[in-house]
Amino acid sequence: MLCQVCQVGLEGIWDPSKTTRVCRKEEFKDETGTMHISVPFPNAKPEDPEYSLPQNYLLGHHPTLDSFRNSVRDGCIMCCCLESYLVKEEDDANRKIAQLGYFSLFTVEFQNKDATMHVYVRDTYGFLNLSSCTTSDLQINLDPSPSMIDDTAWDLIQSWLDTCIRTHKRCNEREQVVPDRLLQLDRASESFRLINKRELEPSVRYVTLTHCYNIDNQSLQLTQSTLEQLSSSQPLSTLPLAYRDAFSVISRLGLSYLWIDRLCVFQTDRTEPYRATDNNQLRDIFSNAFLGIATTGSTSPSSGLFATHHRRLITPTVLHIPVDDKGTMVPYMAKSEQQGEKVIDFWDEPLSKSAQAMNQRLLTPRMLHFGRSLIYWECHSAICDETHPKGRLNFPDFYFGLEGEKTQTGQELQTIWKPLLDVVFPAADPVDQVFVHWFALLERFALCSFSSPGERLARVAGLASEMGESLSQRGYNNTAYFAGMWKAMLPGGLLWNIRKDGHRPAGNNVPSWSWAAVEGPLVIQKVTPERANEGLICELVSANMSTPSFEQVTGISDGVVVLKGKLFSGKAAQNTTLPPSIGTIAETRWDLKSLATVGGSPIAFDAPNSMQGLNWTVVFDTKQDVTCDIFCFPIYMNLEKEQWHRIAGLVLSQLDDGRFARRGLWSIVVDSTEKALEIIDSVPNQDIEIV
Repeated sequence: MLCQVCQVGLEGIWDPSKTTRVCRKEEFKDETGTMHISVPFPNAKPEDPEYSLPQNYLLGHHPTLDSFRNSVRDGCIMCCCLESYLVKEEDDANRKIAQLGYFSLFTVEFQNKDATMHVYVRDTYGFLNLSSCTTSDLQINLDPSPSMIDDTAWDLIQSWLDTCIRTHKRCNEREQVVPDRLLQLDRASESFRLINKRELEPSVRYVTLTHCYNIDNQSLQLTQSTLEQLSSSQPLSTLPLAYRDAFSVISRLGLSYLWIDRLCVFQTDRTEPYRATDNNQLRDIFSNAFLGIATTGSTSPSSGLFATHHRRLITPTVLHIPVDDKGTMVPYMAKSEQQGEKVIDFWDEPLSKSAQAMNQRLLTPRMLHFGRSLIYWECHSAICDETHPKGRLNFPDFYFGLEGEKTQTGQELQTIWKPLLDVVFPAADPVDQVFVHWFALLERFALCSFSSPGERLARVAGLASEMGESLSQRGYNNTAYFAGMWKAMLPGGLLWNIRKDGHRPAGNNVPSWSWAAVEGPLVIQKVTPERANEGLICELVSANMSTPSFEQVTGISDGVVVLKGKLFSGKAAQNTTLPPSIGTIAETRWDLKSLATVGGSPIAFDAPNSMQGLNWTVVFDTKQDVTCDIFCFPIYMNLEKEQWHRIAGLVLSQLDDGRFARRGLWSIVVDSTEKALEIIDSVPNQDIEIV
């Protein structure tokens, strides 16, 4: 969706009375010819001979910060890409732009059938690629039902389910396993009761409910004292709204049995919901469910499932843009919306931030999500929503790993885990494919909320156990694992980083070299077995790892990785060129000023105001790790752009016992192979222990 400001501005570009010309592009550039938002410029003049030509001008966009914020709140895909630059309240606009009556400006450029919109705000800019389109060819529904509970919505849900039952082999594979207890719906009396699996056939179809767990302890739950009550008929009206809505869904689909953890599993003394025994039982429950229902847009069961659509906010925007001064209209859409990316960001839905829900989504063969604005369908072979009813994954240049599709090698893909709405699974060979899926899931898990570091690793350990089995089935036996890391990924896999706002939680006993030691948005080094040795300039000596299991949740603080390689001392200094608007990124991204031997003899210095100097960087894991004096251990070296050699590795601090702890990453760029080798060869190899 594009906001009204973006839409009206683009559609009126040939009419100066609709889209204001603010200044000529030449007046917006600095002395290097780069578009620069701080350069002073005059107003554009109507008497300019090219005044009607939009491609020559900076055009008016949002008049105020409030206007911009409203568009971000509504989900405008153009304005949202600049949301992180709105964190500063003071000095909320570029003063030179504000004097001309605007908070932001935009430009538009046409290239054959495509166009690019650039928006300039404060000290940065963002862009949106547009492409001419025929909406009938895109299989996009531009007129979704205004309600999640009308006949149109139910017909769509039923069609997804019928297609899955009829054509998706993997989705229909299930063991005849029934949970110990289920809730049985009585449609006639609008009531339910708890029944034991002894009363059911093993082939019974049941539905699971995945929801946020913000429930007060006074609401109805299964305990020894309520077992008799729940085993007799209870009116649906006694349940929270989301539970009642879930019963409405199964009734509409002609089903009778629902599993809700709070009403089907005894809640007494469940102080560690991530225990191994629970995880094994829950895996059976969710993986053998006929269907899963997710309260994706709700923060608590009292919120319910069904939302009312704001149609303009959820549908892709079709722009009717004149491409010449004759008024020739061509329909355009943002490429991201054509290709089935999220109109409303699925990851912003409340349930998407739950690690427990993430596990349940992966296990459940088919799941129906009720979001704040859309209904989504998620199974092994299809990912759909109301605006993309025939499938959201329509990227010609990428592969997302739906079960049964072909890989780049022509082999049929057999996924370990169900593809998710918000996780990209590109193609790979059978072993690399497993690691690629793992990397994608880890980066999503890192964004979830956890009750403790122990829960974090337990959730991932369940996936690791399945992954180890799958790797063995593919003939790959290097499955040693510890604290969220695979030995096959080392040492290159140690170069993970946190994009921003990293912190080490209190009581965390995870080794510092593991990504699980730091909470924050994670970027994994995509080291697959095929690429594990590319560019390495160090060697893994040992790592105390074993086969993954749930029992690795505790007692992991002794995890040690021993590496053989070079150790330098370094000097870091705060970067003074990064704009304050990027917040904690500027606080943890420093400049690396020099490298020296551990004894103090200088080896190399950065080159200020050069390509090299701009790429001598230190990125600390957290603000607490920031320091001027560091140890630098190089991991790999590679050639970039036919000239520049990048050396990258770990930032370390030395502990009292002589061992080291990870504190971040460092990298430098030099302009020749000889210079790179001179730096690397200037110190001898040694073994270091990282804990």
